[in-house]
Order: sequence, then C-alpha cells, then structure tokens
Amino acid sequence: MSNNTFSQFTNDCQTTYGEAAKVPYGIFEMKGAPTTSILFCFRDGVAYEGEEQWGLSHFVEHIVFRGSQNYRSLFELSKAIESVGGRISAYSTRDLTAFWTKLPLGQEKRGLSVLTELLTKPLLAPEHVKAEQAIIHQERQRELANPALNASLLLESILLLPSPLARHPVGLSETIAAITPATIAHYVEEHYTRANMSVVVAGNPTEGIEKELRFQLGKFDEGSKRSFADFSLTSSVEASVVHLPTPHKKQVFVSIGWVFPVIGEDMWTLKVVNTLLGAGYTSLFNLRLREEENLTYLCTTKANIYGDQGIFKINFALDEKNLQRALFAISETLSEVKEGQCDREIIEGAKLRHCGAVMFAMEDSLAAAKYAGHGLLRRGEHFQLEKYFASIEKVTPEQVSQFAKTSLACDKRKMVFLTGSSIVDELFPTAQALTRNEDSTIALF
Repeated sequence: MSNNTFSQFTNDCQTTYGEAAKVPYGIFEMKGAPTTSILFCFRDGVAYEGEEQWGLSHFVEHIVFRGSQNYRSLFELSKAIESVGGRISAYSTRDLTAFWTKLPLGQEKRGLSVLTELLTKPLLAPEHVKAEQAIIHQERQRELANPALNASLLLESILLLPSPLARHPVGLSETIAAITPATIAHYVEEHYTRANMSVVVAGNPTEGIEKELRFQLGKFDEGSKRSFADFSLTSSVEASVVHLPTPHKKQVFVSIGWVFPVIGEDMWTLKVVNTLLGAGYTSLFNLRLREEENLTYLCTTKANIYGDQGIFKINFALDEKNLQRALFAISETLSEVKEGQCDREIIEGAKLRHCGAVMFAMEDSLAAAKYAGHGLLRRGEHFQLEKYFASIEKVTPEQVSQFAKTSLACDKRKMVFLTGSSIVDELFPTAQALTRNEDSTIALF
C-alpha cells in the first residue's frame, strides 16, 4: 500500500482538538462537505451500570427525546432540527451512549442548542416513561425476529462473561417496568455530566463553532468520571458450543468468536485481520464459502474492542446440509492464515480495502464524527486520518499470522447456533441447549 494512495483525501481533512468546560472535543473539518454532524458521547451502557441499574442507559437514550423544557414532545424536538433539513437521533453500545444531529451548512448553532436542551432539561413525564416502556418492548420483539442478530449478540455476551459488559444493553423487562421518572432524573443528573462526555463536530462547520460549543457545554454539571462496573455475573452457560432452538427447521444461523487482550499494536492488526477474513467479496471467507463452494450468501466478520478486551466474530447463515463443510472451510482458512500461507499481496490488498472503507465512510460527516468521537471518549485518542492510515500500513504479514495464531486459537473458540435442525446436536453432542425466559430474553444469568 502506497503512502500516497490517500494523500489527497487526508490533505482535505484537518482535525483540531481541545477542551471546553473540561470536556474534550474534536473538530474534524472536511473540505467541501455538504453537511456538518455533531456527536455527544457519554460514558454509559452496561459497562458502567450497577447491578440494579441494568437497562437504564438505554432507557435514557429513548426518554430524553420524549420532550424537554422548550420542546414538549418528540414531534416538537425533532421538528426543531428537521425543519431546517437536518436529522437528530441517538444510539447505545455496551460502553457508550451517543446523541447526534446532522445538519445542512450553517445550522450548527441550532444543533448544539437542541442537543444540550434535551440532555440538560428533559421532561421525564410519567406518561412518557410509560410510553417508552412499551416502545422498548417492541424494540426487543423486533430484535427477536432477526435470528442472525440474535446469534451475534448472544455470542458476544457469552464471550464477555463474567464481566457486566456481557449483559444485553436493553435490560430485562422487569427492570424496565420498574423505572420511574425519579429514577431516570437521578441517573441523568449524576452521569450525564462534563466529566463523562466528549464532543466531535465533523464536516464543514462555520466559523465560531468553538465559541458556541464552549457556551453550550457550560450548561452541563461538572460531575465525576465513571469507571466500569466492578462485579461478576453468574451464568448458566458453561459449554463452548451453545444451541438455541428456533422455528427454522433447515436454516442454521451461526456465530463463532474469540475474546482476547488487545495490547499495543494489536488494535491495528485486528482491523487488518477483520478485513482480510470477512469484509467484502475479496475477503478470504467469502471467496471460499460463497464464490468457490457456494455454501452461504455471505460470511461476515466483526471486531469490537471494550477497554483492553478484543472481540472477533464470524457470522453466517446456511442450509443445514452445508454446515459441516462450511465449518471445515473456515477452520482450514484460519489455519492457512496462522501458518503464514497468505501471499503478501493478499494482505496488502486487505490493508488497502480497509483504508478505502474508512475513506468512503469519511465522506459522511456523521461517520467521521463517530470515528473521532468513540476513540476520544474511550481512549482519549486524537483521531488523525494520516496517522490511522500509516498505522494500518505498518501491519506486516508476520503480525497477521502471529495474531491469528495467538488470539484465534481453536481451544479459545466459542460457537452459537440458532436453528430448529438436529444437525447441531449431531455434530456437537455436548452442545449446551439454551431456552428463553418468559419475557423472551435468553436465559444466560
């Protein structure tokens, strides 16, 4: 991969970092971008929730959009942004909650004002709490209708045990049903503070954005910095292979994964390995399983990092008759990578594809804000495109081979199967069968 491949693009992107009202912020300027996005990130999620708080962070993400002091409903709050052609929303992960708005040029002041309003002056009316309890139930049902997503999330939870991170971000139905306006008000007041947030503005912001940012951030309380929750979960899962029966009699949904420490340059090697194995049609798994053997439509991989723990997952779905062959093909492909049998050109191609994917994402101001904002909150990392590309370029075939050998070892592997087929029990007689609770959550704890 040439140093000059993305040089023009990096020259068009400039990032500055600073601190406003003790909040770390970044401004990612993209020459010629037609929009600007603003992202507020907070230390929240199941990584931080106490034993009695499971699901509160996800509920906060929902309830603050129900209305604020000056915007009395979800409709009014959304209209404040959509009326100028923008968008506003939020999302949760296991270790952060983020609120964002994406705007036409020149509307950043409005976006900052609305984001600050919904987080510092939420109504938290009893009727809104009750309404969101019903909405979150519907959200859970929609997720249950997606077996591929179910398999992937279940695997990640199993890999993260016994850490509190293993809890599903939505929480239990009984926990959600017990939430009151007072509970949420106290939680927001204590944790949605300057000590627990970072802000990124990405795109083509107008002059004076830093001054407005300082003004709005001054409206948040200072607060105290949070740490990951410190307790262990007790789980019913003991086997390395888990089977959750579903109505799908022939189709098998599969998620295979590993958990490992991420040390030093491992983060960059993990990104390359993820692209090499499962990103796009030139990835090794899709070349083997789809193009050469016609076993599955797609085989994708996913890499996540929580603190100093890395997660690598392989996800695919196929007909039961293809399962044994697919598992063998995946194992054989991984062995080739571990033994250094990948041509240097193939690994260089993966590095190029990864950087290309980042560049394409950066054409979207919101994606750029996420790249910069997540690293800033999680690791205090100052995201610079040129540095990012240079770090990927430094990854060697030897590092790829060694990483796969140590982090993706067969004896560390966990597998989850969702299917009504008997093939799993035939191939893995010791697989542990799971069931669903009354509220349709999977019985893990």
